[in-house]
Amino acid sequence: MFMQIVSTLGIVIVSLSLAYYIYSYFCVGEFFSRKDESFGSPDFSLYPVSILKPLKKAFPGWKSNLETFCKQNYPEYEIVVGTSDVSDPALQQVIDELNWCPIRLAETTHNPGPNFKVGNLVSAASIARYDIFAISDADTRVSPKYLKNVVSTLLEKDVGLVTCLYKGVDCKTFPARLEALVVQTDFIPGVLVAEKSGAVKFAFGATIALRKSTLESIGGFEVLYPYLADDYQLGNRVARIGLKVMIADEIVEHVVGERRWADFFRQQLRWAVTCRVCQPVGYFFSVLSHGVSLATLTLFVNSHAKISFLLWVASLGIRYLTCFKVNSKYLKNQEVKSVLWILPFKDFFSTFIWAASFFVDKVYWAGNYFRVNRDGTMEPLK
Repeated sequence: MFMQIVSTLGIVIVSLSLAYYIYSYFCVGEFFSRKDESFGSPDFSLYPVSILKPLKKAFPGWKSNLETFCKQNYPEYEIVVGTSDVSDPALQQVIDELNWCPIRLAETTHNPGPNFKVGNLVSAASIARYDIFAISDADTRVSPKYLKNVVSTLLEKDVGLVTCLYKGVDCKTFPARLEALVVQTDFIPGVLVAEKSGAVKFAFGATIALRKSTLESIGGFEVLYPYLADDYQLGNRVARIGLKVMIADEIVEHVVGERRWADFFRQQLRWAVTCRVCQPVGYFFSVLSHGVSLATLTLFVNSHAKISFLLWVASLGIRYLTCFKVNSKYLKNQEVKSVLWILPFKDFFSTFIWAASFFVDKVYWAGNYFRVNRDGTMEPLK
């Protein structure tokens, strides 16, 4: 009797996962279809922008990333790089080579941490000239129409913050391509399902745009010092004061670059723990997005062998079909295409990480270990 109940419950859960795969595919399709719609453009000359770039240290490829922000089809903007080492020769070389671009450096002389990225944002904001901030991580690349798309969304009624989806590019190792695969097959569909349900109360470091007045109304960047997920906190705090958090019709590029297996594992576990502490209920029920793993488990424990097998085949087939179609029709990422064959094994790994995150409170980030508390704050570990 007990096993029959378990079998029936397994079938119901896997069926819900199948429905999620199909629904998330249509959410992705709807997002990309609206990119083709035409709207009237505001007078962007009235809305100059300060692009804030927090930087720990200049790295190979940073110039290429930064240069994409220098080539914006936008009338007036500046780029402010916040860093603790403005005398770094590698940094100075990039600034000299991009001397045609409106870049300024802001030196971080006080940075209490433990989130030192926040200190660099505080420094950059302190010398920013304009009232609209566009924050973007150093490993991000954008198109020439990036600022126009982001600012036009920010100018919509009751919008307090705008963020962007991203895809992984320039993946130099197999683990790097797996990271891009996770972003494309799990992260993007999950975010767009949340958007469809009106539950966007978060943001991503690839892009966060908001007005200076909005930032001040939530306490400024300074309130983010103790938090691991500074981007989530910004989006959540803006939503809590009654303003909308919107996803712009713009996909930016996250340059993954080199990744070792250890890097990949640590990054996935950190991401999972961060999601768990930020949205514990939603994260628990995100297990429904692990359809292939759930179907495989049900196949082994279910007394309804024929139904379980059909659900397993359907889960695997729909998962492959939707992920392949999203890539070939919308994202067109050749680096992800090269590793789509490993998708079921990636799904098993993701389910393992999901389960492990409930028993872990220690993460590795930016060369250091931290303990993550239930409220999302973190403490450095020696």
